Amino acid sequence: MNLFISFLLYRRKSKHFNLLYRQNSLLFHTVFLFLVSESPIIIHTFADDMYARHIWGQQAKEL
Repeated sequence: MNLFISFLLYRRKSKHFNLLYRQNSLLFHTVFLFLVSESPIIIHTFADDMYARHIWGQQAKEL
């Protein structure tokens, strides 16, 4: 009887971990696809910001 109960609990636990893994995997893929699709915008914004800082630095040196 104890062996049967242990088997049922193990089976239930493994289903729970399987579901949790699938949810985490879906979340990871969603975040990854978002970052890949938005990366040109993020890189472009970062480059613009760094270029603006470079220009401001040159203007400050001229003063």
